[in-house]
Amino acid sequence: MKCNKKYYSLVTGASCGLGKSFAIELARRGENLLLVSRPGESLENLCQALIIDYGVEANFFEADLTNLDELFAVADWANSKFEVNILINNAGIGGACKFESTSREFIDDLINVNIRAVSLLTHQLLPKMRTNGQCYILNVASMAVFSPIGYKSIYPASKSFIYHFSLGLAEELKNDMVSVSVVNPGPMRTNASVMARIESHGLLTKAGVVPTQLMARVALRKMFKGKRSIIVGRINYLMYLVLSLLPINIKLAMLTRAMKKEVLISPVH
Repeated sequence: MKCNKKYYSLVTGASCGLGKSFAIELARRGENLLLVSRPGESLENLCQALIIDYGVEANFFEADLTNLDELFAVADWANSKFEVNILINNAGIGGACKFESTSREFIDDLINVNIRAVSLLTHQLLPKMRTNGQCYILNVASMAVFSPIGYKSIYPASKSFIYHFSLGLAEELKNDMVSVSVVNPGPMRTNASVMARIESHGLLTKAGVVPTQLMARVALRKMFKGKRSIIVGRINYLMYLVLSLLPINIKLAMLTRAMKKEVLISPVH
């Protein structure tokens, strides 16, 4: 039985897209919030709206998670002032580009946000979270974990790390009151650049688009049920089955052709 503490859900990358949808859905469920995003993304306005609309407590911390000092500042803020029982590691960086044309800054930022930030924030918050009884960690990976992809070589590799890290940690903590889940979103219309890339694909990819609100709602519901690996949407689940059955050389060539179209539409440097 929990003590008379006030508990909070911490969401990274909370200012827009899937992270914002997680924040809204958690608020709708009556969860108090700790929202994290980069500076200048109107995070304070989002907090105020959630307080008014849902009557929850919402606090924010602006930080660049590529910066190690700012990452630890987020952890110190959460640990010193709040009781966190839900951690949503949502912040991530992606995009398609020819590897040798990608800037070293982009490569460094992607690795730091997609891998280092998730690992270290979880590591820093987990010991105190364990003192709060039943707690939950949800990491955001991608459907890209199920195959390497040319023109997007670093992103699937980083999300595969998140996928295996999450499942390994879930097994390690299976006898504790810590539930660890990983959600593998497919395409989502989160901003103009992403929408342009989606439009470059065929009907199957477009059919697999899941609204961020639905993605967040289903992912949280399954997280609370203790499901370890989460896929949302029938088309995405079908794609998972197909990718599981296809030989590596076939799916690699197929997905790389698709990513080459994205590079022509919206290259990342």
